[in-house]
Amino acid sequence: MNINVSDLTDIALQIMGYKLFDRNGVPVESLDSMIGQYQAGNKNSSASKPKGAAKRKAPSAQPQTKEHFMAQFGLPDLENVLQHPKEYVESQMTSFAHQEQERLIALRTEDDILKSSLKSLRTAIGKRVAKAKPILTHKMQKTYDTMRQADERELLSRTELKNRTISYEQGARHVLQIQQKLDERTLCGRSPVDPVTVCDYR
Repeated sequence: MNINVSDLTDIALQIMGYKLFDRNGVPVESLDSMIGQYQAGNKNSSASKPKGAAKRKAPSAQPQTKEHFMAQFGLPDLENVLQHPKEYVESQMTSFAHQEQERLIALRTEDDILKSSLKSLRTAIGKRVAKAKPILTHKMQKTYDTMRQADERELLSRTELKNRTISYEQGARHVLQIQQKLDERTLCGRSPVDPVTVCDYR
């Protein structure tokens, strides 16, 4: 596939975001139409000039104003673009690479500043944690001791209740034994209060 230099330049200008305008400031779609208008304008201007007429000097203020305007807004010199499209595209690509390099340097600088700020923030947080750690440890130890003492009191109360229950059961057994002995003596016909009386089952 053969592509003209003007087509390649047109594609490159579109990629870089440039819009094409003619001398009157009217937007044009392609570089070929601009070249055609430029050549047609040159032919018309050369045909309209009478032979032997003296060439008028262009005022010096207009080129200076034009150059100042183009330099201020970063506009390319269209005549230079048309005459040397390859060099213009190469210069634009070099400028683009230089801009990207500067952008990378700015991003690296910003990254270094962010890293230093994060480091200082991390150090401040570490100091705050180290300062608050003994207080937090003391609070946790106090909570643990309180819970342990509560468990011990509950265990002691359960043990005392169990001992009381055992004592009550032992007392009840002792009363039952005494009651059984009294009942046995009553059945033998002896006085329940006479300690010498022995029940004879023979």
